[in-house]
Amino acid sequence: MKGEESTIDLVFMDPILQNKIVEFQVPQGLDQGSDHLPIFTEIALAPVKAPPRQQRSWKRMDLEVVETGVQGLRLPIQLDSSEAIDQYTRYLTAFTQGLIEEAVPRAKPSEKAIPWWNVEIGQAVQFESRARRGRERLGLEQDWKEWQEAGKTKRKLLIQAKKQCYREAIYEVAGNGDGIWKLAKWGRTKARKPNELPIMPTLVTGQGNTASTIMEKVEFLWAKFYQP
Repeated sequence: MKGEESTIDLVFMDPILQNKIVEFQVPQGLDQGSDHLPIFTEIALAPVKAPPRQQRSWKRMDLEVVETGVQGLRLPIQLDSSEAIDQYTRYLTAFTQGLIEEAVPRAKPSEKAIPWWNVEIGQAVQFESRARRGRERLGLEQDWKEWQEAGKTKRKLLIQAKKQCYREAIYEVAGNGDGIWKLAKWGRTKARKPNELPIMPTLVTGQGNTASTIMEKVEFLWAKFYQP
């Protein structure tokens, strides 16, 4: 109202997005009687989807090709200098990549791909499904026992596969520079703690005074924006 202070509803965004605003208005139809009206903001964005990273299907690696290929590996004769070591390292890297190209096929990208899924789990899931349908169809006690055993086997395989996937992910993080130290710090300080709630910083109330406690902040904000 005129002559009184009020809190303005705001939308914060990066200056780069200012020229991409399509619509900015208050949708009156969503008004629920509050003193704050909802703001509808539409921004014209065209996100660029990153190309899928091609991966190898290591489970389908041709071991015979690998065994035959390694026969042509040239062993180092003399590694007596840093240049000799670097040269053999480049050769070994190129040789390994060429062998992978021949022996390991590309995996078909899938939006439903699960990193810990494997052929054995797929077979266990199918076997459990068949056992469940057999129990529903006949209702025999033997079918029920078979279904229970199939479920136990599937759950055991899932636990093992997820654990192995987790260990591989940790190993990958450990090889990426300081990634392992960040992970170690998180595990030491926050892993077993509940998620932290957002905290309002200390407020400057004027004349060099500050509001640091919850009640001080509440009283300051109430006096500033909700004066009677």
